[in-house]
Amino acid sequence: MDVPNYLYKYKSFDSNGYWERLLRHQEIFFASPNMFNDPFECKARFDYVASRSKKISRYAFQLWVSFGEQGEPEDYIELSRDMVDGGRVGNEVHRKEVEELMHKKQNDIFAILSLSEDPENILMWSHYADNHTGFCVEFNTSYGRVPFGSAREVQYHKHFPVLNWWEDSIFDIYKSMVFNKSDGWSYEKEWRVFDGYGKGVRKFRAKAVSGIYMGCQISEENACKLVSIAKSFPFEIKVYASKIKEREYSLDFSEVDKKAFL
Repeated sequence: MDVPNYLYKYKSFDSNGYWERLLRHQEIFFASPNMFNDPFECKARFDYVASRSKKISRYAFQLWVSFGEQGEPEDYIELSRDMVDGGRVGNEVHRKEVEELMHKKQNDIFAILSLSEDPENILMWSHYADNHTGFCVEFNTSYGRVPFGSAREVQYHKHFPVLNWWEDSIFDIYKSMVFNKSDGWSYEKEWRVFDGYGKGVRKFRAKAVSGIYMGCQISEENACKLVSIAKSFPFEIKVYASKIKEREYSLDFSEVDKKAFL
């Protein structure tokens, strides 16, 4: 599926100042899986049926990782062959060890930016924008492939996707871990940007910011801050206020007149 023209990031006015760094300096935080609020996040489940040669090759790679990536994976082939032929690899105990290793490794190398295609979801406003007191940034994904244009849609399932540890590539395993979630989160309509360089701040083009949506319970002080920042850009950034609709469990957004704010 093509990346939507616009993706959204819900934000609170956090005390560490990430909200301001995002808008003023175009710096956005990529999180590691252990920072998310879902204990099922980025978990993998594996099938273990494969040929002897495939098991030896893949287990050599696992040994290489477990020994801190010293040398080359091929250096561990002989030890891997002994483990496979000795019946110490490929059983249920080993399967659990592999999953634990993958889950431990991911927190060091996975970096994920979570976005949504929906700026109006009232649960998202509650969970990620501090009970509607925060804001939501609209990004135009056409301005640069990195990072927003490289986002991929999250797939939602009732059961964990199962991959073959011996047959599937590490890339496919990582991709499955990052871009699959429980169907209980489907309301988020999430898109993710992934890289393998660990959590931290990434830069993006200023012109990617095309709009700012304000929560229905935002303070007057914070609303003024957002409008002031929007006015400081050398190009147009629309700002929207929100209010609760009279007869619906939903929000009504309207563009504000930035000139009315001092």
